[in-house]
Amino acid sequence: MLAIDDDEDVLAITVVMLEQCGLEVAAFLSGDEAVAELMQRPDRYGCAIVDLTMPVKDGVSVTRELRQIVPDLPVLFVSGYSKEQAAELVATNESTQFLRKPFRVEALNRALGQLLGGQ
Repeated sequence: MLAIDDDEDVLAITVVMLEQCGLEVAAFLSGDEAVAELMQRPDRYGCAIVDLTMPVKDGVSVTRELRQIVPDLPVLFVSGYSKEQAAELVATNESTQFLRKPFRVEALNRALGQLLGGQ
């Protein structure tokens, strides 16, 4: 699992939650770092959790770059915005889900279950 968030504290908490869900996590404070990692190890990561709003490159742009490397990469967008507020930025499909911050580990686990359902 790739975890990408520009807020170091939020990223650290997210990593702990993902680990509680039984996932191995590689954490990145920027999308460019995550893209470089995925480029080097495209078979290692089966999913990404991406902050929707980041200062240098937003989550939608990062996801486009990630999916140039792994086209069907499942992505869970997270944001303080509501799903309705984020709707114009996030085109949801079966390989994309959205979770509003702050969230509990149960909600994260549920969202990942929906995202990765058949995998």
